[in-house]
Amino acid sequence: MEKTFLLVRRTKKKFKTMLMCLNIIDSLEEGYAIVEEVLLEIHRLTVKGILPNSSAGSYRDVQVGVGNPKTGKVAYSPPVPEEVPLLTKSLLEWLNSYEVFDLMPAMQAGIAHNELARIHPSLTGTGGLQELLQPSY
Repeated sequence: MEKTFLLVRRTKKKFKTMLMCLNIIDSLEEGYAIVEEVLLEIHRLTVKGILPNSSAGSYRDVQVGVGNPKTGKVAYSPPVPEEVPLLTKSLLEWLNSYEVFDLMPAMQAGIAHNELARIHPSLTGTGGLQELLQPSY
């Protein structure tokens, strides 16, 4: 019973956070680009209470590895932290360019999703960013 209650409470919190983030995206004026400040604010909201306030809504400043937590084997090492801001800004500029308008929305979302996973801009919460930004492209 207690585990079920915790799961329901955590799920409610996640959905409230997602709703707040989607409201931010929805409030952008038609044709307004998702810029770095919006991306970082969405990140801050999605990791509130998970990461320290100093890390929430900011780029990672340490190297991370993506892998299997059971074995500890690293499957992918994203770019070094010093490259993350420029790579993320470049991705956002490209996603907001006229070149992207010729792509089907599913292609736009897929590229955004893969590039965010490749860059891995934060310590944690990258998956949440990917989920929340997909409908906006």
